[in-house]
Amino acid sequence: MTVGGASGTLVDISVGGARVNLPAGTPPPAGEVTVTLAGAEPVVLEVVSASEGLGGPPTVSLKVRPGDWGAYRVLSLWLFHTPAGAVPSLGPGVPAVACTARAAGPAARGPAAAPASGATLHSAP
Repeated sequence: MTVGGASGTLVDISVGGARVNLPAGTPPPAGEVTVTLAGAEPVVLEVVSASEGLGGPPTVSLKVRPGDWGAYRVLSLWLFHTPAGAVPSLGPGVPAVACTARAAGPAARGPAAAPASGATLHSAP
């Protein structure tokens, strides 16, 4: 996937937004950015928070802009009709919404820090 033109790794996604790890050295974006998921049309999302990657990759949390029903549609369709190969850990025809695995780390330690969708994804760029 791409975030503001930079390739990233999808960590979490819901109908209302996503969390993405960016390559080391990538400056965290701010404001609104164009996001493209594998096999989906681009959407503009708002940056909620961004880290500079201290102790890990830079991470950006994104949300759908208020009233942007087109972005909700794109994210919802991608969750339930995930293109084959977009999430290597899922078999052919299995949608991303079926992912229930949690990665080790803060998100796995408690519900307050858990990803919005309850799942951790590692998608193809």
